Amino acid sequence: MGWNSYNTWNCLPSEDKIHESAHGLIDLGLSNAGYNFVTVDCGWNAHDRDEEGRLQWNETLFPSGGKALGDYLHDLGLDFGLYSGAGYLQCGSESLPASLGYEQLDAESFAEWGGDSLKYDHKPPQYAFALANVMQVRQLLLYFQHHDGRL
Repeated sequence: MGWNSYNTWNCLPSEDKIHESAHGLIDLGLSNAGYNFVTVDCGWNAHDRDEEGRLQWNETLFPSGGKALGDYLHDLGLDFGLYSGAGYLQCGSESLPASLGYEQLDAESFAEWGGDSLKYDHKPPQYAFALANVMQVRQLLLYFQHHDGRL
């Protein structure tokens, strides 16, 4: 179980908001009750991928980046949840990239950042290739679970 930034911050998360919310889980005793996941939902990434095609964290909202955020949450004893979608763009966005066509690369990035879970959004009928995409991501996540214990 855990907490998802969408329920509080919609698609406007930030590093400070995630830190504050993570401490809230601990301070309120919710982590002791099994609420161990902190999931950063939509809005975390930049509008463009890097020159290698990798998703990038929005440096204004998350100046330390994904790896540092994952390390921060793990140091608190919490698990790190990430978000993407089965289309070219994140659900509800007109500019934030999702994972369609980049499943392997994105799964590698999520694992490198120390991700423990992935919320993989799908809003039909917007994404015609979603079922095949979801099955491919499932296989990639299983692969990374067996190689380094994350994602």
